[in-house]
Amino acid sequence: ATPTKAPTAEAEGDAKARGWQMDYNNYPTSGMGAVVDGVDLDAGADVSNWLQFDLHPKLLRALQDLGFTDPTPIQNECLNPAIKGRCDVIGAAETGSGKTLAFGLPILHRILAQRDEEADESESESEDAEPIER
Repeated sequence: ATPTKAPTAEAEGDAKARGWQMDYNNYPTSGMGAVVDGVDLDAGADVSNWLQFDLHPKLLRALQDLGFTDPTPIQNECLNPAIKGRCDVIGAAETGSGKTLAFGLPILHRILAQRDEEADESESESEDAEPIER
């Protein structure tokens, strides 16, 4: 497999006038103990290519455990609109292209995120509750 080159971020404003830019290829995370949302990027499969989708940490860990390092083309096209834009997505691709994961990850992400929100609300409600005196 040929390594993919990370993007170079364009500078803006004053930094652009000075000719600055950030070349992500010069700053590898491997071996640095990089942890993103509780996922150790040095343990197991490299899931850094999945970070762009802002998936729930449990899904990132599952992808890492399963060894999924790179999203397929259908996943690249579907995940951002489905997760970030909460859009309905229709996609057609050949068998084995990753369609099931492309459509399943946004569903699982939403369920896990909603469960986390409900747990946070429940926790804050219990903190706000006044103690009952007997």
